Amino acid sequence: MEEIDWQEYWWSRVTGPRGVVASVITALRGNRSAVLHIPQDLPWRRQLRRSVCGELDSIPGLEDLAVYSIDIEDECANDMDPGKVLLERYALREDRLRFREGGQKSIQDYLLYKGVMRNRLVWVKGIGSTASQKWVDFCERWSPKDITDGMFVVEVREQPQFNRNGNASLIRYEQCVSEYDAQLFSSLLIGGASAEHLSASWKRYGASLTTHLCGTDAEIAHHFVSRHDFKTDDPLETIQDIIDSGSFDKRGHGTHVLALFRSRNLLELKKRIWAAQLEVLFPLIEKQRLELVDAYRSQFEREINRGLRQFDGVVEKPEDVELGTMVYLLASRLVDIPEYEVRGRIHALRDCRNLLAHREICNLDQVASLLGR
Repeated sequence: MEEIDWQEYWWSRVTGPRGVVASVITALRGNRSAVLHIPQDLPWRRQLRRSVCGELDSIPGLEDLAVYSIDIEDECANDMDPGKVLLERYALREDRLRFREGGQKSIQDYLLYKGVMRNRLVWVKGIGSTASQKWVDFCERWSPKDITDGMFVVEVREQPQFNRNGNASLIRYEQCVSEYDAQLFSSLLIGGASAEHLSASWKRYGASLTTHLCGTDAEIAHHFVSRHDFKTDDPLETIQDIIDSGSFDKRGHGTHVLALFRSRNLLELKKRIWAAQLEVLFPLIEKQRLELVDAYRSQFEREINRGLRQFDGVVEKPEDVELGTMVYLLASRLVDIPEYEVRGRIHALRDCRNLLAHREICNLDQVASLLGR
């Protein structure tokens, strides 16, 4: 089986990320620069750039378009005017000397008039908060007649002030990429050959756990799934392993899973594990409770006719008999369930349900008892 390039798959095949790429291409083909509002912890950011460039390469008439990258953080003064950056980098010496700030032509008009940016797509990254608005303002006033006059893709981390009448398109990663995309991607990861030993229920739980922990950071999700045995490993130990690898020392801000772990915010991490268990395990518990009701319906009906009560009042039908009530009926010998395994199952289901109902997480043995070993 051919190995999948997951980073390429994320940006080219999954709906939300693919929408980011498509929105950039649409903006550029419409002769508008693209302002990309992205999180600090963007997954596979280099592949995003490669995917956009690959799409541009397939468009007829753009064979001569060359892509350049400017890392403001590493290569420029953060408060430097965008026009001056471009003039110094790409203009001929005589054109640099002839430009007069405050003259009749704006810096944008001058660069276009001199053809300085001809057949150049400049991808601007590493922009700090003080410079991001300058680049947005510059792009809004950049008005080429054609994409070959020069175009820009500008990555910003903070929400800029944006003029909808300007000549740039604002593309928000968080509006394109949702938890649904992340869960779909996690399901595909877990459905790979390395997870053939997992049942459908385990894969469903694994996808939910990965998504709740890693959010929309598909790159961390990929590393989590590749390192984690869902049947035997503690999820927090796997996160520790990812951190210890040293590959993501700069990854993890705000509520990102790596940031939470480094700050030892175990309460929030356990809430995420609990949310995954609530999503997948709770319906299984209820399904098995109803199977028990069906199996021993006549006995439950008998006790209901005798006025069986539980915490919320009189029980009116067998489907309302809770697991705790079943345990009580067993202890009181009011129902006869001779099978030792079934009695143990009722107690185990009651314990798991009580944990989840009180925002506690089930341990690995309890999860395995519900999903199968």
